[in-house]
Amino acid sequence: MQDNLSIIITMIVFVTLVVIFPLYNLFERQDDMSYTLALKATTSFVDEIKNNGYIDQKTYNNYTSQLGNTGNSYEVQIEAHRKTLIADETKPGEYLEQYKIDYTEDILNTINTGVANITGKSPNISNAYLLNQDDQIYVKLKNSSTTMAGAVFNAIIPTAKKERIVVNYGGIVKNSSWDKVESTIHSFTTKPSLPVVTKNGSPIASGSITVDSGMPVQFTAASQASDWWKKIVSYLWTFQYADGTSEYNLVTPATGTAPNLTGTLTRSFPVATPSTVNVSALDNYGEYSNIAVVTVHTVSIKPTKPILTSNPDTITNNVIIPVSGGTVITFYASSIPGSAYKTIAKYVWTVQNGGGTPYVRETTTGTYTETFANGVGSVTVYAVDSVGLSSDITGTAFSVMNNFAQQAISSVGLATIESIIINGATVSGYSFEVGVSSGHGGDDWWRIQGLTTGGVWESVRPGGSNVNADVRVSNGVSTGQVSLTDQYRYKQLRFQYSVDSGHAGCLTSGSYIKYSVQYKF
Repeated sequence: MQDNLSIIITMIVFVTLVVIFPLYNLFERQDDMSYTLALKATTSFVDEIKNNGYIDQKTYNNYTSQLGNTGNSYEVQIEAHRKTLIADETKPGEYLEQYKIDYTEDILNTINTGVANITGKSPNISNAYLLNQDDQIYVKLKNSSTTMAGAVFNAIIPTAKKERIVVNYGGIVKNSSWDKVESTIHSFTTKPSLPVVTKNGSPIASGSITVDSGMPVQFTAASQASDWWKKIVSYLWTFQYADGTSEYNLVTPATGTAPNLTGTLTRSFPVATPSTVNVSALDNYGEYSNIAVVTVHTVSIKPTKPILTSNPDTITNNVIIPVSGGTVITFYASSIPGSAYKTIAKYVWTVQNGGGTPYVRETTTGTYTETFANGVGSVTVYAVDSVGLSSDITGTAFSVMNNFAQQAISSVGLATIESIIINGATVSGYSFEVGVSSGHGGDDWWRIQGLTTGGVWESVRPGGSNVNADVRVSNGVSTGQVSLTDQYRYKQLRFQYSVDSGHAGCLTSGSYIKYSVQYKF
């Protein structure tokens, strides 16, 4: 048993001497080389500051780059002791020398903020932390990552320190070269570039676009920061709409991968035109770019004129077959929005029932049901889309069946019925029917008169010819469906049928008069 234990101990010692110690020695030499490089980089960095009197971005980046060549990570602490003189309260007229200490964060913030720039005989010093002669600069460096030698040593002695590369170096600033050159120190700002704006991913030519009113438009703005250490953080938008409303100071964060950081916003525009879009970019130093302006013109693509059908009677060419009093009719209107992103919000119906005063009804669907009384009936309808655009009007007018009426005019029986007037529409066709009465054989006449858009009544004959004459028949009439040659001439029709007084009773008790009118909208 003791022999086995001795063998194990011997093996451990052997491995330690033959393997671990040589490795540790190799890694320790690497740490020595890293220390030498870190010391050289730190002394060069501090000496350059002491000789020039400033720390700029280039100097600091060179220092960190040299440290990175060692393959280790480091914690760097910079202290700038700035000499100041303050009045000695105990000895008037004398001053005390004191030091104000700026640490790494203060120095790097100054480098990144760029409060001053030097121009003149010396190269430009951009974003410099400036020191005066007799100020002091100190750098403390230690490795933050574990070196290979440290890892081996810690495996043997776990409580050993991790820091194996430690450099402390500093000194007094000998020269303020930035203050010795014949140059001017002045503040400066550099704005981000003017944003480039696209619409739905497409370029905008000449700063102007034309879109359908209500159409959602996605604007994307892209600006570049003025320097590599800056970046765009947000975009500021203002919308001034042609209807008089506005939206101000809408902020969208910059997204994407630097330096291509963009801001996106989606808006729709009213029917009025033009509207304007203003956008500027803001960088992380509070600098705004110039304002990019886009002018937005709108066009109005209205819904299609509704197609009108009905049940139980079929409407053909906007004409409904005359019906009996008390008939329930359901009308169906179908319209298509002007653009795919719009919807039909409602249908607006104007209804005249039994010759009474027209009234307006609205439905969210294209269906309307009405029970019609005897007399004149009409229905018109138009569609309104989701942005408030209205379609053209379509409709129909018809008679609800009446008994034949008689009026004594110079001993002649005369029945008269008139169509309605629909605003914005003219008569393009008609049908007229007086039922045949059994046993009647009178000397009858019928006529159709049209009221022109100029307000003059004139006779209208089948076929569309305009003549001032009546048509002689013996018992009733049926014109069938007639289309007028001039479909924009009349706004109203009057249908008349006349019988001699000796036979008027035949039609009064056994006939009827009805009509339909086709309108052009």
